Amino acid sequence: MTTSKNIIHQLHQQSTYGRIVIDARTIPWTAPSWLPLPAGKVIDLAFDVTGVLLAVATVLPQGRSAIRVYDWDMLEAADLQYRRRCEGETAILSPVIDLALSSIAFLKWNPFQPDVLAVGIRNTGTVRLYDMGIVAEWGDRRGHIPFVELKTNLVAPTDFSVCFVTGTQMILAANQFLSCWDIHSNRAIRKWTCDLRRRVTSLVAFNDQGRMAVGTINGMIAILDCNRLSKQPFSRELTPTVLKEFNTLREIDSSPSPQYMGIRGLSVDRLGPPGWLQLRWVTSCGWHLSAQFDGNRLKMEPTCIHYTTARMQCENARGVLLPELPNAWSMPGHPKVCVGQLPQALFWENVPAVTQILPGHDSRAEGDDVCRYVRSDYKRFLLWRKHDDPKVRRIPLSKSKGSPVCFAIHPGLEWIVVATEQDQLYLINSRAKMTV
Repeated sequence: MTTSKNIIHQLHQQSTYGRIVIDARTIPWTAPSWLPLPAGKVIDLAFDVTGVLLAVATVLPQGRSAIRVYDWDMLEAADLQYRRRCEGETAILSPVIDLALSSIAFLKWNPFQPDVLAVGIRNTGTVRLYDMGIVAEWGDRRGHIPFVELKTNLVAPTDFSVCFVTGTQMILAANQFLSCWDIHSNRAIRKWTCDLRRRVTSLVAFNDQGRMAVGTINGMIAILDCNRLSKQPFSRELTPTVLKEFNTLREIDSSPSPQYMGIRGLSVDRLGPPGWLQLRWVTSCGWHLSAQFDGNRLKMEPTCIHYTTARMQCENARGVLLPELPNAWSMPGHPKVCVGQLPQALFWENVPAVTQILPGHDSRAEGDDVCRYVRSDYKRFLLWRKHDDPKVRRIPLSKSKGSPVCFAIHPGLEWIVVATEQDQLYLINSRAKMTV
């Protein structure tokens, strides 16, 4: 896709605040600032690769959706103004681009072409690629804003995501189906398809190797070779070679059921020896895991556990604490967590500790006995782990502002932006002091 006039270049030139980098040490860590947004429920956030633009997907009160793109300079200035004043609220921020759509599922910037934004449309199962430079210049022109569309042949897929491999090639995942597309200026051509027979929840490319890792809903990781294509019997479609599949739960002695261990936010880091990689991910119930992968021998080391939810406690009717139950963990009501961009492992785990209270005075329930489950009061935290730090650290949040809906990390790793249920942005300085 070509850009007639680069919007990022425009913002660099026209920025009121001159792209001045604000050192975290110059901002006192008092109260985090909450920046109000125009009406609507935020469902996704995404920074472009340069950190100049922040795209916000919003569901409007009328049932429609919109993409609002903000100049990050303006958000930084509003945050700095709030911290210096520390009283009242700032005015509602105005976006530099406001694009009305319907049924937005996700946003993803192309890291190789900074102006190109991929938008998942859930009700049609399609992905649209918009050139935001063209969108910004469209103004009041008649007709539809041009875009490139990728079709999945699925209506309202449950799991829906994309991965950019190069500037002109991307992988699209919709439920259990994968497809590779070559992107041209005004159209997209499907290169191959693959049916993994399990819902795909996360995928990451190994870049120059032509390989990629695909995480599924039941804790499996499949390694695909996208350079080795073949045809299935009685089919004209090309499909990549599945080199190997790994069950990430096999080496864990005590873990929740696979339905809670779906792989989210899969990322890859290169290690010292050639061919060695480290895969990291967050499960649907809020566990943070990693494993080393030997690409030369296609072997994965045992899974390393960095963070788990609390174990379920058990009490009898007298309030006496009983021994822990095997494989009994505190689980969320809906097994899905928010996962931020990596290489920083940032995720939101909203799982209070659960206590099982037995109806009798003994240590087990029998027959038609019904146990009670009590969820403890808990503080709200974002959980953060850097790739070179084995500890998972906590970033405290306020209960009064509602639970996080989604969040994004600035490419400079200095800021974390959190959208809450109350249509506000929560700006956190990542260099501030965190609790362990």
